[in-house]
Amino acid sequence: MSNIIGIWMGIDAGACIVKNGKIACAISEERLSRVKHCTGFPELSLKYILNYSKTKPEEVNSVAINSRKSLRYLYHLLKYNNFRSFSKNIYKKFFKQKELAGNYHNPSIFSYRRPINFTEELKKLKINAKIYNINHHEAHLNYAYYTSGFKNTLALSIDGEGDGISGILAKFTNGEMKIYQKIGIHGQSFGLTYGCITEALGFSVNDGEGKTMGLAAYGKVNDTLLKDLSIIFPKIKNKKLISQIYWDYLTITDNEGKPKTFFRDSYYIRTLVHKYGKENVAAAAQFLLEKTLLSWLKQVLKGEKKQKLVLAGGVALNISNNSSLLASNLFEKVFIPPAPGDNGLPVALALSQSEKFNERIKEPLVKPYLGKDYTSDEVFTSYKKIKKDFGCIKLKNVERNIALLLCKGFVIGWFHGRSEWGNRALGGRSVIADPRREDMKNKINLHLKQRDWFMPFAPSVLADYGSKIFKNHCDSIFMNHRFFLRKEWIRKVPAIVHVDGSARPNFVHRETNLKYYNLISEFMKITNIPLILNTSFNKHGLPIVETPHDACQHLEWKCIELLSIEDYLIFPKKSYQIIKKTIN
Repeated sequence: MSNIIGIWMGIDAGACIVKNGKIACAISEERLSRVKHCTGFPELSLKYILNYSKTKPEEVNSVAINSRKSLRYLYHLLKYNNFRSFSKNIYKKFFKQKELAGNYHNPSIFSYRRPINFTEELKKLKINAKIYNINHHEAHLNYAYYTSGFKNTLALSIDGEGDGISGILAKFTNGEMKIYQKIGIHGQSFGLTYGCITEALGFSVNDGEGKTMGLAAYGKVNDTLLKDLSIIFPKIKNKKLISQIYWDYLTITDNEGKPKTFFRDSYYIRTLVHKYGKENVAAAAQFLLEKTLLSWLKQVLKGEKKQKLVLAGGVALNISNNSSLLASNLFEKVFIPPAPGDNGLPVALALSQSEKFNERIKEPLVKPYLGKDYTSDEVFTSYKKIKKDFGCIKLKNVERNIALLLCKGFVIGWFHGRSEWGNRALGGRSVIADPRREDMKNKINLHLKQRDWFMPFAPSVLADYGSKIFKNHCDSIFMNHRFFLRKEWIRKVPAIVHVDGSARPNFVHRETNLKYYNLISEFMKITNIPLILNTSFNKHGLPIVETPHDACQHLEWKCIELLSIEDYLIFPKKSYQIIKKTIN
């Protein structure tokens, strides 16, 4: 029996254990530390996966971690906590403030010692297994390939930066990977470029890119704006991506010589924001991302037969771009695993190392529930801590009664079974609501989750009704694609429809999550609507909840109105009379 652990220590750190070629358990450190995008050695995650998988530390055969190059980069990131790159050319041309002129810092980022002795950290946990370093993008590619179930497929890993490049286009044939082309960093990185624009729009890099994508639907583009913004995107020459500007590893420093800014060339983009407006710049950025990437792929694959595509890396979190690739008719299928960005690397690293043991995953990943579940005793212990202001009842028919309460307009925290892997709520740790109520958008965005007003909500949809509701859809289990609704359904479920008439559904199958499937089925029996509103179970700025304690805390904070947690319904005492009249 082999027990292989994958550990990612960059942004969105976490750990995974693969037992005999099967993913047994995986968790992001942020779920346990309650620190968003937690970085560093994931001690809590390691203890969690060992405990849940019932694996003794001495039974671990090998540990797969970041490559040595990325570890040295990580040290710099941890040391300064704000290391970023920007375009020297754009800075010199457009940034005129004299006090910053010439104040460059170009540290040798690969000269620092590693901040963590990983062998020692593992020994503290009594893990003495051999450590293997895995290349960043190859890990992404392996993850997408091994979880897809495809034998032969194209594979694209694309993000901001990893191990000195920003992407790899490869082909898998019966498990063997052949690299077609690598994408550089300096002016060729789609992830860094999109991040730069995200910062210029006033959002946080490595967190706010989804906001840029959401805002894009509200904007319009014109030729002048596209021309002005296109200079920071790569051009295509001889099937290769070529930078139009030179991106260098430079940053502006403070008086102590420490880096203090991200993407200083975002000043140029801010001039475009001032000229054209936020939503229009966001729309142009989204348009150029999709157009440039697709044009490059068309040139590279010209003359080849249509093939399947698996996609991973941070750019694979851009749902609009994913859908553009799917709609291009360039590929037979497009598969994106859950957590395709760096938070998926613990699984990616473990699977990559497992493949070296000839223990490739035997079947496609269809159940993303890789965390742990919790007992009724653990739930009740958490409830007792908030007992003073809240009531608790044990439900006989959970799915039916929660469906009835949804119809009453309650926003409900849904906490059932094992937690989902990744940053999307997929019916394990979700906030759910009635999609028919147009006022639900503002209610949840502004009053409960306290996030930006323009951010859309996703529906969880019974898979059998996908073609009835959406145009040109595919089976998107992990909420990685966007589809446009048929006209009659836009009127029926306004709470989950984005301004452009689209939604990013999570298609629910009986086989993947029976309890969640039954909930939506019960809602359909009452309303004739085979879907519910679904969003992540978290307060804005915090990770998705993991434990019953986290869930009860969100009820205290009024981020939800009711909490359905295993067999229990926990509620504010003032809601008891309505609940009593509603449930069976």
